[in-house]
Parts: sequence; structure tokens; C-alpha cells
Amino acid sequence: MLGRLARRSGAPALVQQVPRPAALDLGAYPGIDALLDSGDVLGALALIRDREPGFDELRLARVELQLRNEAFERVRRSPAPDVEWPPVSDKDLGPQGQLPEITADALDRETLIAGVRTYGILIVRGLFPTDACADLRAMIDNSVDTFSRDRNQEDPAWNMPLRTVDGDVLGAAAFRAFNHAAGGLAVGDAPAVSQRVLAAFEEVGVRDIVQSYLGERPAVSLEKWTMRKVPADTGSSWHQDGAFLGTDKHTLNMWVALSDCGERASGLDIVAKRFDHIVATGTAGSLLLLGCLSRGGGAGAG
Repeated sequence: MLGRLARRSGAPALVQQVPRPAALDLGAYPGIDALLDSGDVLGALALIRDREPGFDELRLARVELQLRNEAFERVRRSPAPDVEWPPVSDKDLGPQGQLPEITADALDRETLIAGVRTYGILIVRGLFPTDACADLRAMIDNSVDTFSRDRNQEDPAWNMPLRTVDGDVLGAAAFRAFNHAAGGLAVGDAPAVSQRVLAAFEEVGVRDIVQSYLGERPAVSLEKWTMRKVPADTGSSWHQDGAFLGTDKHTLNMWVALSDCGERASGLDIVAKRFDHIVATGTAGSLLLLGCLSRGGGAGAG
């Protein structure tokens, strides 16, 4: 789930017992507060990297997630920018009631707006390159295998609950339990995966296109930023994705299919209609599908 940043409320790795991460003492890094206040997470990370040559890349990946959360919290407390909402477009993507599909080279702000605001969905074929999809499938396999072996044992790459800079676990146990029951794991709890996902977003311009749609810098929701490897017998039902966020959030719901699905593997049924309200319990709705299809695997992220 990609939403407004401001004021919106390969072999599997061995599991090892590791010390719980200590709090990150921001006071030890002069100048980092100004960087975080401005939202310059990568600048803050570079400052820590320069001061802490002993930090390996995996630890820095965890620190980056902590800094991203801290920057979000600081910006969230500042006045929200004046954004014209909702965005509008007169672009015609075909008959309503059908799923609009485009190729990645046709994705731009006008097309995204037309798909989501008119049809409730836009399918983008081949958005991510095959190597990125292959990387993410392997990483999801590692995360699922590690978690399945022992749900209570933390692993520094694949299973370590995201924490604030103060060392507190982010998110409630209930949302993680809900994800687990639906074949999902939080991307933010797997530093190795989150780093690759964020890099893939940058490589294909996801952040820029979402920012152009929202009118401001986007953020990912910990509770919706999920990697999935869904067994065919996993129970699920029709729902309006992200309805728990309420009606005042400016968001895009993005699903990325990393393997062929829908025939012999788990898939999605989509209602090709725009809903401008949260529908009653037991009825159907959907917001956005934006992703890629590639061969093999059996995994996805949303």
C-alpha cells in the first residue's frame, strides 16, 4: 500500500539466534536530525555508514528501515501540503466494466489516474524486469522457509520484526497473525527483502509515478507491505482491500505478481469498477492492480 506521507493517519539462510537490535542513538550522529526532519533518509544512512564502518550491509538495511520510519513520523507531525484531490483525467482506456491493461512503457500519470479513478484498477504488464522478479521469488522462498522452521526465532535477514529507532517493535501482533494466516509476511520484517523491493521500485520509477498521482511523497504501510506465497487452499473471501484505512486516506493499492497465477496457482478475482465509498461487509471492491507476470516461482508481493 502506497499512501500519503504526511498526516495520513540462492540457498535458504540458516536460522540463527541473534541479539535483539539495540536502540539507535541518534544523538551519536551530529547532523542526522536535520536530515531526518527534511526526509533525507539516504543522507542520514550515509552519515551512519561513514561513522560506523563496522556495520555490515544487513545491519545497515535494518537501520535504513528504522530511519525511514523515523523520518515518516517526523514529517507526519508537520503540516500537510495542500494537494488537489482527487486527481482527474479524461483519458479513455476502453469500455468500462473491462480490466484496462497497458504495457510498462505506456505507464504515465494520466494513464494511472484514468485507470484508478474511472475503472478502479490498472494492470501494467512487464513493469518489473525478469531478474528482479526472480530475485524476489527466491527471497520470498527464503523468508517463508525461515519463518516456517520456527516462527519464534529471529533471523537477521529474513525474519526480524521492524523496530523504531528506540528499539520498540512496530505494528501489532494481530496484523502479523492475520498476514501469516493468509500466506503473507511483512516485508518490513525481512531487511534483505525490503532492500531489494525498494531498489526495484526505484529502478522502474514506482515512487515517481505514485508521487505524481498523490501530489506528494509516498510512504509504504507496514500492515499492507506484504510478501506472499499463498497455498491454493488458503481461505480468503471478497473484500475491499485497505478498507480498514478509512475514507480519508490518499492511497494506491499495488499488487505485483511474481509468477504465473490464476489457473493452477492462487490468483486474484477483480471487480472492474470504481467504488468511491467503503462497501458493506460481505460485498466486493478493489482499488488498484499494478504489477508484472513472469514464469515460475509461485509468489507475489502486495
